[in-house]
Amino acid sequence: MKLRYLLFLSLALASLVPVVLFGFWPYSRALDNAIADVSERHLLLARNIGAALERYEQDVRAVFKLLAANTARGVEVHGANALLKNLRFRHICIAALEDGRVLHTLKNQVYPCPDRVPEERFKALKKIASPDKVVFSGVMPGPEGNPTLYVVWIVDGKLAIGAVTTDYIVEIGKAITFGKRGHAAIVDQTGKAMAHPLPSWRRAMKDMTALGPVKNMISGKTGVMIFYTPAMKADVIAGYTFVPGPGWGVMIPQPFDELKKRANEIRLYALSVIVAGVLVAAVLGWFLTGYLAKPVLAVVNAARRMAAGERSARVGVISKHAPEEFEILRKNFNSMADAIADSLNKLTRLAEAVSRIDGEDTFRQLIGNLVEISGADIALVGESPPDDDAHIRTLSLFVDGAEAPNTTYAIAGTPYEKVATGKDCVYASGAQDMFPGDPILKDWNIESYVGIPLLDPQQKVTGVIAIMFRGPEEHIGVIHDLLRIMANRAESELNRQRVESERLQALFEAQQANRAKTDFLANMSHEFRTPLNSILGFSSILSSEMFGPHADERYLEYSKNINESGAHLLEIITDILDISKIEAGEVTVEEIEIDHHNMLTACCSMVSQRARQADVTVELKKSKDIPKLLADERQVKQIVLNLLANAVKFTPPGGKVVISIGLNDKDEIGISITDTGIGIAAEDIPKILEPFGQVADIMSRHHGGTGLGLPICKSLIDLHGGRLEIDSAIKTGTTVTVVFPATRTSRATA
Repeated sequence: MKLRYLLFLSLALASLVPVVLFGFWPYSRALDNAIADVSERHLLLARNIGAALERYEQDVRAVFKLLAANTARGVEVHGANALLKNLRFRHICIAALEDGRVLHTLKNQVYPCPDRVPEERFKALKKIASPDKVVFSGVMPGPEGNPTLYVVWIVDGKLAIGAVTTDYIVEIGKAITFGKRGHAAIVDQTGKAMAHPLPSWRRAMKDMTALGPVKNMISGKTGVMIFYTPAMKADVIAGYTFVPGPGWGVMIPQPFDELKKRANEIRLYALSVIVAGVLVAAVLGWFLTGYLAKPVLAVVNAARRMAAGERSARVGVISKHAPEEFEILRKNFNSMADAIADSLNKLTRLAEAVSRIDGEDTFRQLIGNLVEISGADIALVGESPPDDDAHIRTLSLFVDGAEAPNTTYAIAGTPYEKVATGKDCVYASGAQDMFPGDPILKDWNIESYVGIPLLDPQQKVTGVIAIMFRGPEEHIGVIHDLLRIMANRAESELNRQRVESERLQALFEAQQANRAKTDFLANMSHEFRTPLNSILGFSSILSSEMFGPHADERYLEYSKNINESGAHLLEIITDILDISKIEAGEVTVEEIEIDHHNMLTACCSMVSQRARQADVTVELKKSKDIPKLLADERQVKQIVLNLLANAVKFTPPGGKVVISIGLNDKDEIGISITDTGIGIAAEDIPKILEPFGQVADIMSRHHGGTGLGLPICKSLIDLHGGRLEIDSAIKTGTTVTVVFPATRTSRATA
């Protein structure tokens, strides 16, 4: 067999090495292709659904305008019921603009118009109505609580209202399914769910504005985004678009794990091909080594000794009967071994130097060691100023082995223009010819250049590390490898310094703002107390008629009003002081064993008068075998009294408040206050736990208060390592449970 064929087979065998090394490339390539394919397909689906919704919206507008105009004028339209049914109308009501009284109706048999439009809905729809065009409302609860869209139009001085179900929109959303969990989600112009694979989200008209694509759709944007969704509890990739007419949004998400699974299948296929190739190569190698045993074995043995750490290992003289090419191989191998030994020596010295680098002058140490090991004429590390993309500012610069003053230079016409795109810039020679407009290359007479970009965590280029030689560099690959090691260290240090600077600035600003807020609230509250005490004292004297009866009974009523208002203001100031002390860290837990029965009895007694005035029954349920609570008794009383006062305040006359204490399966003590009051909507619970947070249409409108009671309770229970749980339903009642950890029981201590 001729040597050329042997060499051909040897090269084929050697090709297995890069095949194995790049075995995982198909995975990343497949994942990129899958992402690109999904992005294009999902965006197309979103646009197609958006177009269908836009046509549907136009049909609804046109039919509604026709039917509403004729209904308002008492004209019957032939086939109106069929149009209502086809476009998912429940009914069309013509109401008086003054009071919402329904004057004319057009309905199917199942969903008639009410005699009068409910007040809240009438106000909301009248606010958006226009005589110039038909307007869509956002999705809102219909008469039976089902998600409903309303179209309104002022015609002939009357308010035309059309109730449209979301059934068509839901059907369009359900029609899109792919993969295991790919689906479509459609939101209204405010970001509330109209179509979603989770029925609970559709029924609750879930607010999805926390998702990035929904925010973009509401803003009128179209695109593709990868984000985390709580509905799937996973990262998804989604194409999204908005519907220009009503401003709705369409999103087509798919779990990112499905793309990874597809890419993994390709990777497994590639690995199986590699394994098969390795087996074939092994069989061929068995026969080839029999023919080339002696000359190849000499090279192999030398390589083994080198791998074992014997850097001086070389291939000896090969038999003169061996092909001439093996002698060339021997010489080249020995030359390569010399180069590897030199590269390993440089890499070892560089690694040792990098490991020793520490302190404030990290960049100076990096560049100094790089120059010493590589023998470079010029080396630098620089950053792009945050507010200037046209220049580079050096952080360390070495010229001819010595540290030089740092400088700032324009990047136009320099190698950094290429580096700024995120690519390595490597020129073994001819650097000046490639960048004739670079004055630095010209002034320093640079021939070879290697520059590597420095990236921030978002993969944005923030700087460069570069090394330059005045002559051509034969081993430019080794220099590139050396610089890559230094680039990783410089990149991490540059990012660390920037993050640390931003963190310290943000921390300082947050501390200053919080301190200013706390000081202001505390000072304001203290300043209010002095005049308030006078108001309470004098108004008490006036209301008790200490110095004789008033000439006019109205004075007595006014003085009582002043005293009650002052007392209420004093409660507010006390709450503000409490929340200020808690936020300032001035409140500590003075732990004692609490007899919870006596403590709860005392709390019930303290609110009993207020409960009688409100015609609300307060009941304490006794529990046996409950260990004593280890806590701050004053703070626990404050929590219970706040919750009892809230329960009485928001329970209508004839209602009931029950307080109880018990142990759960984790041996945690829970104190529960249950009322039969007005209740709280689930979406409003996080709001009322924030300082000054209230539900405007229920609390602040019909009841007093600052909204500090529950936040104070939550802060105090947090100090005890516990938690505050709220279970509530509108018009049913509320249960608030204060849960103390098992470690705060006398049983746990024993």
